[in-house]
This record gives sequence, structure tokens and C-alpha cells, in this order.
Amino acid sequence: MTKEFLEFLELRPKENAKTKRFAVVSKTRGSQLGRISFYPAWRQYILEPDISTLWSDGCLKQVQEFLTKTNAEWRKNLTTHSISSGQAEAQRKKG
Repeated sequence: MTKEFLEFLELRPKENAKTKRFAVVSKTRGSQLGRISFYPAWRQYILEPDISTLWSDGCLKQVQEFLTKTNAEWRKNLTTHSISSGQAEAQRKKG
């Protein structure tokens, strides 16, 4: 089991936001080290590290695991939403 150095705290969404944002916080110091947010051009969540922060391989691994999980959830929700929208459209055409 890997030691966890970071917490990922969901931030209050911006008005009309379709995606989530997270603060990346040090468990030992309680300070914010960066943010995770959705980058539309790449269609995935990314890390925006704060200026003058230092990252160990353990911290980066934890960020990578969080990004992988969060991106997979976003893709799953996108697919589920697309299927639901497609089914609704098919129903309208039938009706």
C-alpha cells in the first residue's frame, strides 16, 4: 500500500459548470499545492500546480492515480449521458 501524502478536495463549482474542480492539499502541512480541473482542449482533467511547489515521485503517482480515476468517471458519465440523449431522441422520433 502506498503512503498517501495528498488530499483531493472538491471545490464549489463555478456557475453553469459541467465539470468538477479539486484542490490538491498536503496532508502534512494542510497547504494547497495545486488544482485539478477539466481542460476542454484535451478533453481530460489536468493538474495545475501552484508556483514554487515541489513534487516527489510518491505525490506525482498519487496525482496520476486520481487523474486516471477522475478521467474514467468523466468518460463514463459522458457515454451514459450520450446514450440517454440518443434514447430520448429515438423515442421522440417514434412518438
